[in-house]
Amino acid sequence: MIKLSVREMAQYLLSDDAARLQLLRERKFVAPEAIARARFYSESRTSIAAYHRGALSRDAVEAKVVAMRTEARFCNPHLRIELLNNADVLERYLYHQGHRTLHVAPAPAAELVRSGVEIRVRPSLFAIEDDDCRRLIFLELRDKANPSAMRIIAELAYEAFRPVLWSLPPQAIQVVDVRRGIVTELQQAGSSIGPELAMACHEITALWPELAPPRGAQPLSRAMERQMSIAWDFET
Repeated sequence: MIKLSVREMAQYLLSDDAARLQLLRERKFVAPEAIARARFYSESRTSIAAYHRGALSRDAVEAKVVAMRTEARFCNPHLRIELLNNADVLERYLYHQGHRTLHVAPAPAAELVRSGVEIRVRPSLFAIEDDDCRRLIFLELRDKANPSAMRIIAELAYEAFRPVLWSLPPQAIQVVDVRRGIVTELQQAGSSIGPELAMACHEITALWPELAPPRGAQPLSRAMERQMSIAWDFET
């Protein structure tokens, strides 16, 4: 079974042929440094979850932002970049989403299987908002806004979770652009992504056996969006 995350599938659907091949090759031959990059935002991710669990107050999160920026002054360049980026993410999340009352629980998981491809859907947060609204929240970090990718993630997530969570309304799926505070949610249950998804999975199944590891130590040089190299989460 070929396994892709919902974010990888969304990126695949939006990419040209060359970028699709690169995405699949990088997924098939995962390098240790890719895992390290994917864990780049682990500090902000765990802090956001702790904030909504009540384990961290808003003041504590704000103090953590200040502490990370202070520590960054005395670190090596790599760690400095990581600390400053995590501080920026926490600050922006509090500004745009910190007012929300979310009672979080362990996030469920779901899969979509098409033509030998398993698309794994793992929300960043599973919560009850305002005491009665279920939310499956996907936190996205992108250098540039990408409404199309956010919409596709929402559609794929709804298709995956609809059989798992009974009577799940489309509006329960929210994809949040953390940097800009933009929230994408579905307004109706219908989706036209089915035929395109089936075709893409059939194509992936055909391409997968032919993929060879990149030659030499250097990965393919074609530029891809930072979301693909420094992801919010990482799934193996």
